[in-house]
Amino acid sequence: MAKRNQKKLPEYVLHIFHATDDLSQERVVVFLVRTVKEFVSFGYEILLEDSRRDREINMKILGLHTPAMIMPGTGPAYGVRAYQNLSGFYQLSVAKLNRSTNEFTIKITPDAIALVQSPSNPFIQLTTEVFEFH
Repeated sequence: MAKRNQKKLPEYVLHIFHATDDLSQERVVVFLVRTVKEFVSFGYEILLEDSRRDREINMKILGLHTPAMIMPGTGPAYGVRAYQNLSGFYQLSVAKLNRSTNEFTIKITPDAIALVQSPSNPFIQLTTEVFEFH
């Protein structure tokens, strides 16, 4: 029997949106990585390593971390990074520990963020939808 070429569902969602930093009150672009899977025990955190150079933003998903205060909670695990002064086109690379990498091209203006180019079968789905977190 022939094997069907099934599209693999993403494991993560990357939300990119404009926000105001709570402390500095500066306008920032938030990059929030969350799991598609919802957890029912604790509110896990996604450990992220990131770097920004010129028009390149690189993120690496290092795994899940249990918070210091173990409180019951439900929902996805998430990790957040915020950058100031982003404007124009950027190459965004998201990698996992197994060295899988997804490459995106995004365009950031003061009013909007747009996905310009995306891989065909990504492990992380990119959206410009705001994700409320705290």
